[in-house]
Amino acid sequence: MVRLKKSSEVKRYIASNEAMGEILDFAAALSRDMLVCGANVERVSLAVYKITHAYGLHDVCPYILSNYVSISARSSDGTYGSRQMKVPR
Repeated sequence: MVRLKKSSEVKRYIASNEAMGEILDFAAALSRDMLVCGANVERVSLAVYKITHAYGLHDVCPYILSNYVSISARSSDGTYGSRQMKVPR
């Protein structure tokens, strides 16, 4: 994951669809790993919300179950993206 310091750099970074996909992939993988390790569903949802907002995504809708993760979000230029992932037992 790329570490950025200035908010203007973050806005440039998420301007492309590829960058938004990377952020959503990271959030979905982190959610899966947290659930496998036994994290509470509410904490996982809050972590996804904070991560995606930190990188400038809007209208974030995390749908987290104990065996399924679905995250959708909108970038600042209006592009929508989503990721779904099954959580292993």
